[in-house]
Amino acid sequence: MTEKKTGTIRVGTFWGVPVLMHWSFPAGGLLISFFLRATPEESFYLCATYTLLIVLHEAAHAGAARYFGLKVSSVELSGVGGLCRCELPRSFHVALIFSSAGLAAQTALLASTLAWIGYFGQPTSTPGRCFAAVFTIVNSVLLVVNLIPAKRRRLHVGTDGHLIWRLILNRIRQRPYAYPDTSATFPPETRLARLEGFTPAGFTTGIEILNDNTTPMELVVTVLMSHLQISRDEATKLVIAIHSKGGLLIPLETYEHAVRVASAISSDAEAKAYCLVCRPVDVQLSLPGNAPASRSRP
Repeated sequence: MTEKKTGTIRVGTFWGVPVLMHWSFPAGGLLISFFLRATPEESFYLCATYTLLIVLHEAAHAGAARYFGLKVSSVELSGVGGLCRCELPRSFHVALIFSSAGLAAQTALLASTLAWIGYFGQPTSTPGRCFAAVFTIVNSVLLVVNLIPAKRRRLHVGTDGHLIWRLILNRIRQRPYAYPDTSATFPPETRLARLEGFTPAGFTTGIEILNDNTTPMELVVTVLMSHLQISRDEATKLVIAIHSKGGLLIPLETYEHAVRVASAISSDAEAKAYCLVCRPVDVQLSLPGNAPASRSRP
């Protein structure tokens, strides 16, 4: 399942997988050109080589996923890297190989470039010098950054290192296999209407749902279908938005309707022993309603 994100365009298909590009993608190569004080010609080759590096990294993830029979839904490219969306790996070894594939491809590229330079010497042509700089210096920096186990709470992605180290630590602690959660989360007391970018145009009343690390996505799809009277496709799109953004405000006609829906969704989640934050919201009051709302620790 994928969500079409604001600021992205579909640039093609690779192995039958949609490739999406964010508007910020060219910034990566341009930033490299700025730091290297490149000429316009050098900037062109630096941007092209940086693009190739990022595409290679994500292609390695996609290739590993396809090899293990995982459905790849999209490959997304941005100025700070990329993201390969696919089914969750079903075992520790598959998850570890999938998470490491991009770094392995970068390492192989670094080693082969250094071997080439060691045998043939430093390239003298403009394209060759730019390729060598990106495939060695920039590649090495990205490898180090990607190995750092970093993930911001409000973001739905982390570094490859975040996934790899979480997988290894869970294995060392002899915990049952579970793919590390990468969704965006907020504290349960968060009010989305007070945060920039969460209130839909014209929104006055509705419900607020926050993402958490325990409630299954399928359960949320089911309760939204039932209590909002929408199709599975519509419910799935809402759930992906909740998962990706950390929460969502869903408009409803009246505050009374929002109270009933929030109460019903919370009750259904609690009946399954899950704590899903869902509550009615009235923007004019700038406060959530007083209807029952389940709470969870993100």
